[in-house]
Amino acid sequence: MKTFIHTQSDLINQISTKLARKNETLSIAESCTGGFLSSCFTSFSGASKFFIGSVVAYDTLMKTSILKINENKIKKFGVVSEEIVVLMAKNIRKLNKSSWGVATTGYADLIPGKKKSHAWIAVSCSNYTYSKCIYFDKKREENIQLIALEVLKILRKEL
Repeated sequence: MKTFIHTQSDLINQISTKLARKNETLSIAESCTGGFLSSCFTSFSGASKFFIGSVVAYDTLMKTSILKINENKIKKFGVVSEEIVVLMAKNIRKLNKSSWGVATTGYADLIPGKKKSHAWIAVSCSNYTYSKCIYFDKKREENIQLIALEVLKILRKEL
């Protein structure tokens, strides 16, 4: 936990500096991380310079009504899919008119009968969207932290 907090702080500081220097903004759409990722940003002073806001779209209704994801796509691909996380990242960016959109969707708990669980994450800007599936096998809280950490690493790299 202590290592995570230190790494998280370093990544947030690096991301914050890059966003501020480029005069760019960030919005987040979270499902499986339930607001944890947004909290990572808002816990640091100066986040209001680049952080526009977030949506915790935990339920499908939030994904369809707020993030404007077509219900047929959710039925076709499932909420935990690359197609849906990409739309979440793109749509939160467009909705908030931010430079960058980030999204998470997945299973924070282990799925019964499986040794690992997974989540999809995406980082989107106006030119492209990067997505990735990650796997984990820890307890819920640790898995949420692992998902957030991976998002932070990717966002830092893409910036």
